[in-house]
Formats: sequence, structure tokens, C-alpha cells
Amino acid sequence: MNILIADDSKLTRKKLSDALNELGHQVLEATSGEDAIALFQSEHPDLIILDVVMEGMSGFECARKLRALNQSEWIPIIFLSSSIDDEYISKGIDAGGDDYLTKPISKVTLAAKIKAMQRIADMRSQLIDITEKLKVLSRTDPLTGLNNRLEFDKVLEKTIARAERHQLNFALLFIDIDGFKGVNDTLGHHAGDELIKQIANRLASSIRIDDFIARLGGDEFAIIMQPIKTPVAPEKLAEKIVTQNVLNFQEDRTISLSVGIATYPEAGTSREKLLIHADEAMYQAKQQGGKDYRRYTETV
Repeated sequence: MNILIADDSKLTRKKLSDALNELGHQVLEATSGEDAIALFQSEHPDLIILDVVMEGMSGFECARKLRALNQSEWIPIIFLSSSIDDEYISKGIDAGGDDYLTKPISKVTLAAKIKAMQRIADMRSQLIDITEKLKVLSRTDPLTGLNNRLEFDKVLEKTIARAERHQLNFALLFIDIDGFKGVNDTLGHHAGDELIKQIANRLASSIRIDDFIARLGGDEFAIIMQPIKTPVAPEKLAEKIVTQNVLNFQEDRTISLSVGIATYPEAGTSREKLLIHADEAMYQAKQQGGKDYRRYTETV
């Protein structure tokens, strides 16, 4: 570990530094609370040992400032003191400390406390990693790796709010696999899953970096196209999706897609209206035989 020591006693710093070096740690030395804060900001230590009583800024005050500087990441702080009582312990914890060491310093105790802090830091890091993975899983469709319906609903709401606030436009595209039920019925659900994954990969590669794609469930996908740079941009994307996704899939079965387009604000300004109208436009494309796209208008 990279350990920062802050103590105005040269002798104490040397004893601590020698002991920590013997334990295999790297040491940074500060002679005051102010120096400790400067080193903390420039060197990013893994653990800090602060003498409680220093000239100028006390260890407690230094700890409070260190915690205020770095609220997103936990760095263990151990206070160093000649004596410890209940009041000191309470003040130290309130200031942001995690443990105490008493002078004279025992190498065994020092090693044990650092090991304990390292164990806590490791567990916290693992917990953060698990939390981040759970966040990703909560918004990801397990079959395709695309965003899921829950994430789609959140993004659509945010997109509508941003469009309303800044007077922007965007397009919502609903995409459905033509004849998917027949694939499941004749080739089985495993084949259906493989087809969905293929289509998901092809759709993901056809959109712009600013666009958002999700699998809504079954064989339905959605794309939020933002912003619309030209009036015909949604139709161009839909045409690209339709023409580039006519493929043979097992036993010479031809697969195609139908796409429905609803634009904000023409097709609606609420989530419900946009979803309904994109679905209606997609259904109209299917009614025309599939392998086609339709943009919602009042006549669709």
C-alpha cells in the first residue's frame, strides 16, 4: 500500500516509516496537516496515518478536510495518539477517522490494523464492483446484450423532457421480425433466440452513436433517433434497416423486418402517444406484407 504519514515529530515519522517499509509498504511523509492535504491531492495514498496533536492544523481537522475533498472514495484514516479515551475516540470517528494507534507504536499492532483496513478496502471495492455489475444487469436484455424495456422507458421519458425543454425533435422507431412466430413454431425457441440475437447485432451496427436501441421483448425492438438532422432522416434509417435485414435463416427461411416511425412532436408529445403511434405505423407496414416501413400520420 501507499501510506501517508502526517506527524510533526521527525522521530515518530522515522519509526513509522521504517516499520511500514519492513512490512512492504511505500511511505509518504508530511510534517503538518497542510502538507498532508497537499500530498493527498497529488499522490492519492491508499491509507493515511494522522497524529492527533500537530502544530497548526490538528489531526481531527485534517481528517475532516480530507473527507470533504474526497467524498466519493473511501480512504482509511488511522489516528495516532499518546493516549486514547472515549472522548478522543468519539471525536476521531466524527472527524472521519476509522481507527487509532497509540504511542509507542507496536509493529504487530500496526501490521494488524493496516491489514484490517486493507481487508475493509478490498471488500468495499468488491461491493462497488458488484453494485456496478448489478446496475448494468438491471438495464440490459440478457439474450441480446441490448438495453432492456425498463431502460428504454427511462430513456424515452428523459428524451421527451429534453425535447420539450429545448424544443428539439426526435424519432421513435418500432421494429418487428416478420413471421417470427413461424420460426418458433417450426424450428423451436432455440432457433428463435438465435434469430433475435442476429437481428439485434445487425440493428446495433446500423445506428449512429447518439441513437439508443433496446429490445422491448419477444421479437420487438425500438430505436430512439436523436436528433433528427433532416426531415427524411427517420425514413432513411428505416429503409436501411429494412433493406439490410432481408436474410435467409435456416432451411432457406426468408426473414425480414417491419418498421414503424413516430416523430416528436408531430406524432405526439407524451410517452403513451408516441408508443401507440409507432406501434400503429409498424402494424400498417406489416399489413402491407412486411419488409417495409411506415411513418405515422393521422391517416395511418
